[in-house]
Amino acid sequence: MTERADDAQSMALRAFLLLCALEDNWPGKLVLVRGLDAEGRAASVASSIAGAACLVLESRAEVCRATLRAGACDFVVNSVDEAIRILKNEIRKCKSVSVAVAMPEAAALEELFDRGVAPEAYIFTRTDATDTSEHRFAGFGANIVSIATAGDSSQPHKLVQDYVETRKLTLHQFRVSTAQELRELDQRLAALIPETDPRHRWAILAPGFFYRDRPYRRVAYLNPAELADLA
Repeated sequence: MTERADDAQSMALRAFLLLCALEDNWPGKLVLVRGLDAEGRAASVASSIAGAACLVLESRAEVCRATLRAGACDFVVNSVDEAIRILKNEIRKCKSVSVAVAMPEAAALEELFDRGVAPEAYIFTRTDATDTSEHRFAGFGANIVSIATAGDSSQPHKLVQDYVETRKLTLHQFRVSTAQELRELDQRLAALIPETDPRHRWAILAPGFFYRDRPYRRVAYLNPAELADLA
């Protein structure tokens, strides 16, 4: 069965393709995310699947803790210093990691500016009229991406839309009845998508983040030939 979906898994997939549209190779690079609402959590998961290091700024400590319990980030810390210590080590080893900083976002941003931290991408889900962070990070050479959370969040970002249209990809949700059937589906998707295609990372790693989903399902962007082979 295939259908359009708007849930945590499909949002993470769209965020993953957004990263793919920005950069081919993410290990050893930093993604900065402002805000841990649904789209922010999706960006955190997508960064881990892409192989990046991710720093998430969120003033609400309880939201950070809930994100940690849900498996959408690896660490929650209370200072930029703690976050940078973790990130530096993992970036040096080109390993993925996601660290949420539970402190006022404006103060965290100022500390990052003072330290000259230059993310490859700055993704923010909320801002205000006095916020200049996007312009300042752009001066560091970061890709600046605003993810709107108002209205229909199922609509893909224009970068994602261009990415999938160029490759003739469409989003599909597959529902199965048992965990065994889902494992078999994941194996088929991993074998179907070439290892050189970034979507292969999604096929391999997404099951580890969304094993709690019920009913059992997997979302994937596929081209017509792949969909025909899978069917």
